[in-house]
Amino acid sequence: MRRLADTDGLRLADAVVRSRPRPDPATFVGSGKADELAGLAARAHSDLVIADGELSPGQTRNLEERIGVTRSRRARNQVPSVAITGYTNAGKSALLNRLTGADAQVRDVLFATLDPTVRRISTGEHTYTVTDTVGFVRHLPHQLVDAFRSTLEEVSRSDLVLHVVDASAPDALDQITTVHGVLHEIGAGGLPELLVLNKIDVAPPEWVDALCRAHPDAVAVSALTGAGADRLRAALATRLAGRRA
Repeated sequence: MRRLADTDGLRLADAVVRSRPRPDPATFVGSGKADELAGLAARAHSDLVIADGELSPGQTRNLEERIGVTRSRRARNQVPSVAITGYTNAGKSALLNRLTGADAQVRDVLFATLDPTVRRISTGEHTYTVTDTVGFVRHLPHQLVDAFRSTLEEVSRSDLVLHVVDASAPDALDQITTVHGVLHEIGAGGLPELLVLNKIDVAPPEWVDALCRAHPDAVAVSALTGAGADRLRAALATRLAGRRA
């Protein structure tokens, strides 16, 4: 748990251990431990409590009310978080590998062990986490949205959405619309977004030009060759610096 806190740039003030045969249905830890947690959080001026287990929505709500803390990741992130998302086969994982290449320092953190698609990156004065998430498809069934809920929550809790688009796809504009629809559905439609036009090494130049005209703030890159990677890192640094301001 200490490594989990360190991954997110948090300082662990205290810890409480509760041994019981099954979680309390109302507060997860039980009424007495919830009161103890409330006292510890108040004395330490904590705004976050981490539970070593999955809480139900009701347990989360009850603990928030009982302890007086928030679970909003955007309110608590000390290290800015970037979620890579996009239509399936847009090259998200390849882009993550490019961003965490030899010219970027990548720390071995807890999430890197449990999920190899999460990295913490330090480049000069900028440090942030980058998470690769599930690819979207048109008409994503609600059952799949529920199945991918924990992964999709990484997007909704991030500070910046890195939306990767396959610039070589004939229906790239439609794919952008599809991804925006899913982001809205999971409550991430209002998050800051940086659009990345990937695969410019194989996309017809006129297609890339048309996408750039439609989205002037987009960054054109090739995760395969590295073209545009420096511009993307600079754009990320600028967006995240604005987040810290």
